[in-house]
Amino acid sequence: MKPRILVHSWSFMGIKDPNLDSRIYEELSDLSRNISITVVAENTLSNQNGNLSLNKIPQNSLPIIQNLFRFFGYSLATIRLRKKYDLIFVRTLNLLFLFCGIIAKKILQKKLVIWLSSSRGRHNGIGKKIYCFLAKQALKNANIVAASSEQVIIDTENFLRIKIERQSTIILKPGINLSRFKPRNNHSDKNILLCVARINEMKGLEYLIKAIPYVTKSVPDIKLRIVGQILDKSYFRKLNGLVSKLKCKKFVEFTGPIPHDQIVNEYNSSKIFLLTAIGGEGQSNATLEAMSCEKPVVVTPIGTIQELINDGKNGFIVNYNESDIIAQKIITLLKNKQQREEIGKAARKTIEDKRNWNSFVMGLDKVFNNVLDST
Repeated sequence: MKPRILVHSWSFMGIKDPNLDSRIYEELSDLSRNISITVVAENTLSNQNGNLSLNKIPQNSLPIIQNLFRFFGYSLATIRLRKKYDLIFVRTLNLLFLFCGIIAKKILQKKLVIWLSSSRGRHNGIGKKIYCFLAKQALKNANIVAASSEQVIIDTENFLRIKIERQSTIILKPGINLSRFKPRNNHSDKNILLCVARINEMKGLEYLIKAIPYVTKSVPDIKLRIVGQILDKSYFRKLNGLVSKLKCKKFVEFTGPIPHDQIVNEYNSSKIFLLTAIGGEGQSNATLEAMSCEKPVVVTPIGTIQELINDGKNGFIVNYNESDIIAQKIITLLKNKQQREEIGKAARKTIEDKRNWNSFVMGLDKVFNNVLDST
């Protein structure tokens, strides 16, 4: 009998979705070859196959009741679909999906698997307190906690002030689709610096922007493209204020989100990929995608990145708050084409060797089967 899994997502519209939603689509589509999967989302494709069932949650556009409407929609779907699944997979850590996971486990007596993608949620104030409470409850009751590295588990324990039993954890190294993310012959002669990141404080984008004036003193014809959804509007305003203060408006561009089936063009059109995240992440998929496209990366040692980057060989590791050092790395790479290409090729080889997509999907398949086979 095939495992029957329930997964919640905000969107399930294929590889056109930005970033994580696109990745979840690919993961679940591959998993559905052997597993029966029910997806609950606000936006879904109309087509589905025999093993992949899509359930759309009604939306309400009135801001004052939007979150309440969403809360009841996902919660009721978790209960309504209870006969269609045996295990709930919390793939995205947020307040609502954690709550649904607890409902499924404690009330409906379903198995619970949590993917630990980061050590903290993106909530503030009372929302942060509720998130932490739900995260603690969900992690304590999970049959399996899967994570990209031991460090993510440790960071989560420190953030939530809990102890996660190692007998119920498993390390799975997320893979990259090498057939999609590969070097192409659309390289640009322009000095484009690329950062792909959702805009919130944990991404440390102010430190990247502060590096730009240093760079333009040596290489004046650059453009920093920051691609990603604005999650924190006040932080975005702060960044725009910083750009104006540093008088580098013509060098910095916020593009907003770009469909994931087009993001490979951004990687291939750039000279260098940059990410100055402060922490709280398990893995930067964008960094791995850029490496897979043979791009040299200048990044901070968050999550599993420090396990992959051999500094100076297949990328550069920097401290997020050392903008002058970040600038030096950028200048060195822009002025040395041979070094850029050598590091880029080494980066691609690293992804080929250590981040196999099929191994990751098969690992998830095995986790689900093992949990359901256990008493």
